Amino acid sequence: MSPSADVTGISFSGLSDGATNMNMTWNLFGADGASTLTQVVEQASAVSSSTQNGFASGNYNGFTIGSDGTVTATFKNGQKLNVGQLALGNVVNLQGLQDTGDGDYATTLASGTATIGVSGTSGLGSMQGGALEASNVNISAEFSELIIAQRAFEANSKAVTTFDTVTQETINMIH
Repeated sequence: MSPSADVTGISFSGLSDGATNMNMTWNLFGADGASTLTQVVEQASAVSSSTQNGFASGNYNGFTIGSDGTVTATFKNGQKLNVGQLALGNVVNLQGLQDTGDGDYATTLASGTATIGVSGTSGLGSMQGGALEASNVNISAEFSELIIAQRAFEANSKAVTTFDTVTQETINMIH
């Protein structure tokens, strides 16, 4: 049985919280006059098809990074999905970067503004997934620092030796 018109005249009055009476219309038909209600015939549930049109379930298994910086996730069902792309940055003066700790650097006026781009473009290097980065330490600068530290140690050592000698001579003169 189908309704023949919208249901009007529904009212709620005497609400326990003292709210104003409410009037409601139940619109059962759309603007085109077609019914907005549907009915499903009662029947037993059954599978309509036994073929799948997708992939088997697969848990995350790992990731790889391509030479262009594309990050590809792999799943245990053998499927792969590109999930992002890493960007590279470069500055005019690498020595002008500010070391913020933990291998992080910030641009400064001395370094210039960073140019950001895709790996292998605009003079930027390329990435190699799964490779261990070689040291990025400036060997000549670190060696210079080592020589300065060694000379300071030698100077302090000589000062202690000299003080020790003067102290020993003073004690000998008192005896």
